[in-house]
Amino acid sequence: MYVTISSLLDAVFYGYSVLEIIWEIKDNFYRIKNIIPRPYYWFAFDKDNNLIFRGENIRQDKVPFGKFIMARHFPTFENPYGLRLLSRCLWSVAFKKGGVKFFARFLEKYGMPFVIANAVQGASRQEKENMAKDLYNMVQDAVAVLPAGAEVQLHSATTNQADIFNSYIDRWDKSIVKIIQGQTLTSDIGDTGSFAAANTHKSVSDDIARADMMMVTSSFNELFWIYTKINFGSDIKAPTFSYIDSEDLTQRAELDTKLYSMGVRFNDEYIEQTYGIDKKYFTVQETQAGFPAFASNNMQYNSDYKVLDMQIDKHIKLLADKLNIKTDIIKDIINTSDDLDDMADKLAYINMEYDDIKNLLQNIFTNSSLMGASNGK
Repeated sequence: MYVTISSLLDAVFYGYSVLEIIWEIKDNFYRIKNIIPRPYYWFAFDKDNNLIFRGENIRQDKVPFGKFIMARHFPTFENPYGLRLLSRCLWSVAFKKGGVKFFARFLEKYGMPFVIANAVQGASRQEKENMAKDLYNMVQDAVAVLPAGAEVQLHSATTNQADIFNSYIDRWDKSIVKIIQGQTLTSDIGDTGSFAAANTHKSVSDDIARADMMMVTSSFNELFWIYTKINFGSDIKAPTFSYIDSEDLTQRAELDTKLYSMGVRFNDEYIEQTYGIDKKYFTVQETQAGFPAFASNNMQYNSDYKVLDMQIDKHIKLLADKLNIKTDIIKDIINTSDDLDDMADKLAYINMEYDDIKNLLQNIFTNSSLMGASNGK
């Protein structure tokens, strides 16, 4: 399965991929013995966009039914061969190859320091040739014996010249990565990291992964349809292939926490089925109605809420004084907002700076978290 799926995903690079189905008769049924990926250049498309076998001798033979399955990457009627990502990397690879060539030549020529010696006045030609040999050996071994009075200097090319080549090659590296992966952070984080940029790039990677899953799903569904049609005809529905994403237990736990605070109580069967924890490893405790398990008592809970309100009121007053408005305006926005995004929009409408909005929300979340942690048992 791994090889089959990997071969199907080659369609992203070459536009399309073709896999041959090897059949065998077993128990009075046609069974799939193997699925072998074949070179894409063995095949072509006719004027009706039907797959044909070309082979070594440019023939125009239509492929038989049930012999091949195919995956294509965004094909169109004008371009049945699909979108080939590698073709879009052509110039990037060509320019990078040229840049590496010139960079290697630069390093070979200027990477090692130039050794320049001033021979003593009146030195003969033979003495100068001997000095040149000694200097050549000096580059290899860093040791040389020169006549008395000779002066030796080392001259190196500036690093800025080499940086030009690095920037040039890096430019084409990023271009290739953007085409193949859709983003660059998985291969190069750059000079600085950004959580927002990382989330955006992850979203792009997730979209590409979903597109790949759809392509694999389509190919396998075609395979199942062919198998069913050959063995049972058209009256039997074929099975379908799909990916099942595992549930995010963190989100489930957050939802269960909210339901618990609303009065919902869960039994051990729910915990076992939802989170996959055997009953013998946990117990479900009953707590005071209306309060989560981390609350110690009503008095302490209400007292912490007063401290939380005092801290938030203090921060709101500082912002109100800064904006020269009444604190009730900010409080009214907080109390009437539907969610955090709505609150941020309303706060921005009264000309509150982004950093001030962020600090206000962080203050609320930080104090709320500290309150919850202080009540944890």
